[in-house]
Amino acid sequence: MNIPKIILILLALILFVFALITILILRYRRRVLKKQKLLSAVSPGVSGAVKLFKIQFGKKNVLTNIYIPLINDRKIAGYVYADAVVIAPTKIAVCRIRNEAGLIYCDDGFDWHQSARLRSGGTVETDFPDPTKNNAEAVKALRHLFDEAMIEAPDIEGYVIFAARSVRFSCEKPNVFGLQDGYVRLKKKTHGGKISRSSKKTYRKLILTNSASKSKAERFNIKKLTEIT
Repeated sequence: MNIPKIILILLALILFVFALITILILRYRRRVLKKQKLLSAVSPGVSGAVKLFKIQFGKKNVLTNIYIPLINDRKIAGYVYADAVVIAPTKIAVCRIRNEAGLIYCDDGFDWHQSARLRSGGTVETDFPDPTKNNAEAVKALRHLFDEAMIEAPDIEGYVIFAARSVRFSCEKPNVFGLQDGYVRLKKKTHGGKISRSSKKTYRKLILTNSASKSKAERFNIKKLTEIT
């Protein structure tokens, strides 16, 4: 018995749709597993945190090792560093990512301090500058960049994220998180509307065309510091 051509076409279409849905489900499950693996890692580091953000927000929307110009009177006064600038669905997040683990003492007016216990039984005690100050400067510089280009900016927020799973803090600080909490906060919607695909492209172009290379930024900053002193 001959099967009508239309039935064969419908069967082929059903099989195609079924195969497509299966592929999409498998891709989604792989993404979920990759994210879970990174979030459960003891010390994913800066690279692990960046991978997590790229899986969630897309590779094009996570700009790394960005040196943002500090503009004063329409002239570049220096460059400030950001580990990652994440263009999320409703905001831009300027991220400083740290590797320190254990207890982080982050009291106002002091350098921050890491106290981490080693597997051998010893401890690591390390002082480092308050990372929120540099990141606040990077947020300010990025907002100014949008103003100079006369482009309406979305919400721009700064985050300091400690990637190690064991991290704890001596006190609560605004927008300072471990990786799990920081990841949740990055996904959280702001009061602004959803950023369109064309706007994301415009933002990426603005940031990347104005960002300097590490060598250029460091040479410029050293020259400016020498001029001041």
